[in-house]
Amino acid sequence: MNEYNQTRFLDDTKKQSFTERLLWGVGVLFIASSFYIFGPITLTKVGFLIIILSFIGTFTNKIMRNLAKPTLAETYLIFLFLFSGLSIFWAKDVLASLNHYLSFASCLALLFFVRVVLHSNYFRIFILLRALIFSTVFSCLLGFAQFSTGRFFVPGIDERSILVGDTFRANGLFDDPNYFGYLLTLVWPLILIMRPERPISTYLFTGIIFFGVLTTFSRATLLIVFVQVLFLTVVSSRDITGMILKTSLLLSALLSTVFTLNPFGIADRLLSFVPVFFDSGLDTENSSAERVDLIFAGIRMFYENFLFGVGFGNFQIWSPDYMSLFPREAYAHNTYLTVASETGITGFAFYLLFIIAFFRQIKETKEWLLMTSFVGFVASNFFLVAHYFPVAYLYLAAMLGYSTYIRDHGQTSSH
Repeated sequence: MNEYNQTRFLDDTKKQSFTERLLWGVGVLFIASSFYIFGPITLTKVGFLIIILSFIGTFTNKIMRNLAKPTLAETYLIFLFLFSGLSIFWAKDVLASLNHYLSFASCLALLFFVRVVLHSNYFRIFILLRALIFSTVFSCLLGFAQFSTGRFFVPGIDERSILVGDTFRANGLFDDPNYFGYLLTLVWPLILIMRPERPISTYLFTGIIFFGVLTTFSRATLLIVFVQVLFLTVVSSRDITGMILKTSLLLSALLSTVFTLNPFGIADRLLSFVPVFFDSGLDTENSSAERVDLIFAGIRMFYENFLFGVGFGNFQIWSPDYMSLFPREAYAHNTYLTVASETGITGFAFYLLFIIAFFRQIKETKEWLLMTSFVGFVASNFFLVAHYFPVAYLYLAAMLGYSTYIRDHGQTSSH
């Protein structure tokens, strides 16, 4: 944070209360989770309620003034949302479409509400970023307990536990270690932005998150973090040749250690990244093979429904008709394929325009750490369905709020 932003932050801090900080922290922590408390009530819904009720009265006038001024990235998301609603009319399973569409609607409502609250207030942007870091570190600590003891420490049912051999995969506050890994890839670069003046806590929190990445046993998360580190090394290095040499040596040493010692069976897990299609190809334990089957199914689905798609929220309904090796109802595990196959080239174009506009806004900040986080966001979408994942929209609100503030005030931080 440079001197200008530090001064602005201190001025805004004087106007805020401890209660507001606490509500942000608790609200974000709950939204960055997906567990049921009882019946249909989840921590996510409670988090929505806390944030909305806490600020709706105070900021009603501000909301009315600023709703008409979304960023370009948000505008394309609105177009995708509207077209997705239209696609319900030709969906095979209208009830499934409506269910997913309501999730999408609630995520967009969260995004716009939080963005309005953050508008031109550096303190609240800063608090939201720290709240995301706090919820991620908290999830990591919970994940370590899950990983080390093989027990479930959060509200939920045992069937949500996921094992690799005899090892429990850390879920944190999520019911899927892959979504936990998704949050980890988004947040670790933000720690380096938020806490540069406190190197000990910065290294501690970053180390906690990197160890959290390992305990998820998520192959995609491991790959994405490596790509992020490589990206950050390339863009921040003046000696490209030396950087490539050092990175190659480091990677060789790391892979040699992992495949020689094979701690917790991580090496075996990484090797399964390459799908095995011999014999009948029906190795149901090979999730990588099934993911590849889903990719080809999604491509065929998109090709045969090129203009308008099969209808929002209906990929899993049609997947048995398009999968060759593992025909069953399944999600695509890929946001781009999901959007393309469900809404056709029209909806997919809106989503790509959103990604491009988001990239350009982040690029304007000249913050390589923000770009590194953006790389995690774009790469994670190849492995997860995240366009109606609530914590992703909190992340978007924080990133768009921060970048808009930097742009409007003509300032960048010191990184």
